[in-house]
Amino acid sequence: MLSVIPMDETEKAIRTEKAISELAKTDIYAAIYEASTNIFRTPTVDGLEHAEDVQHIRNLLHKEPSQAKRWDYEIMVGDCGALLTSGTPLHYAVGLFLPKVAEVLLEYGADPNACSDEQPDPPIEQLYRVLQQIHGDSEGEPQDDARAARVVEVLARHGANLAHPAQVASGKPPLPWLTEGGFLGVARVLQIHGVAEISEIPKKKGRRRTNG
Repeated sequence: MLSVIPMDETEKAIRTEKAISELAKTDIYAAIYEASTNIFRTPTVDGLEHAEDVQHIRNLLHKEPSQAKRWDYEIMVGDCGALLTSGTPLHYAVGLFLPKVAEVLLEYGADPNACSDEQPDPPIEQLYRVLQQIHGDSEGEPQDDARAARVVEVLARHGANLAHPAQVASGKPPLPWLTEGGFLGVARVLQIHGVAEISEIPKKKGRRRTNG
């Protein structure tokens, strides 16, 4: 009788990563996931996506433009922070704070305000939801704010409705907890596009100058 030797967690992780890498050759969701994980494996100077990952996604969409408008359900690949039960590739890229990937998807026809009966929230709402989760977990980093702000800029350029009511757990409009959580970059982009009043965004505190 053969005995079954259980895989340890490291081996499982390696097999999972290999499977995702293989799938990423043809599947837009897996390719987006790889783009997000590569940022953390080998950080770039600006903290954004690697050029080769963005080019790979562009090549996938060039071969099959319809992938930009796909709807998949129960999307959850790894522990990468994008909490989706359904959504488009743009929802996924926005939730992972991938501005360059979002730009490519929008160039290939992704709807910046996409929603459906299964996923009633547009991509900007996914960004608000992930930011709120980071705020609640007190694990936010400056690069989270910077990358999320770049995503909002991309969505705004392509006609996204940034003022969509945020249906988040706190029940508050998005801006108060954005500023409370230190996401001032996102808040300032919203301000530029008329979503926030200038008085609502606190100024950065500087050192008081003294004479002597």
